[in-house]
Amino acid sequence: MSPGTEYDGVDLLLRGWRPSQRLRTILFLSIGVVLILHPLVGGIPHALGLTGTVQYTTVEVQPESNQFVFSGPDRAAFRAEEALGGTGALHIDCYPNGLSEQCALESQLTEQNVTVQREPQGWRGYTYHEQFYKKVTAEENETIELGLEPVTPHAVLSNMSVPADKWPQPIQTAVQTGNVTVTEEPSFTGVVLSQNGSYYMVVSMGPFDSHEPPQGLAATVSTILGVLSIQYGRRQSLK
Repeated sequence: MSPGTEYDGVDLLLRGWRPSQRLRTILFLSIGVVLILHPLVGGIPHALGLTGTVQYTTVEVQPESNQFVFSGPDRAAFRAEEALGGTGALHIDCYPNGLSEQCALESQLTEQNVTVQREPQGWRGYTYHEQFYKKVTAEENETIELGLEPVTPHAVLSNMSVPADKWPQPIQTAVQTGNVTVTEEPSFTGVVLSQNGSYYMVVSMGPFDSHEPPQGLAATVSTILGVLSIQYGRRQSLK
């Protein structure tokens, strides 16, 4: 049998499978790279996000003056602020969408009330224009008067928050301990939560890495086997 054919080489699986020299080279080089990278990235499954668990972190939201202050790890605080902004609580939604109906309406309503034939869909209850407001409507003579009434940041959070007696167990754990690891997303993530006058948000931090990078003997063995596998693969390529 000539070199490089399907049956050239040793029986790797002891079941009659004799891969070609080229395939053996690719196989051992690939295994070597994986074994060397494994301890460096904290385990291949964790690096690829295949562990099946997601970590959620709690951020405290504090109403101060005419703004919200987010207290927690930087990345979690940023995600909480993004989530709250998505509800329309942080800003008028004018950019990057240009002059939308909601943008033009809300901007004008911060100065004076507006009378319209119908209430626009998607008009948000709270907005921010150096001040928080709540939506006010009044019907008269087949028209609707729309207005914005100034409110405090505390009133905004109080009105939109979910009380503690409605939280599922994972959310309770996250607020009590600072974080929780689950396999399925619980209800009320990314929304304002209230408990005893304090406000929180629980946000996803992505796949949870429950292990430190392999150390000691395990890391050494993995690296040595990886190097040996690469060397064997290189020798196969030179034959």
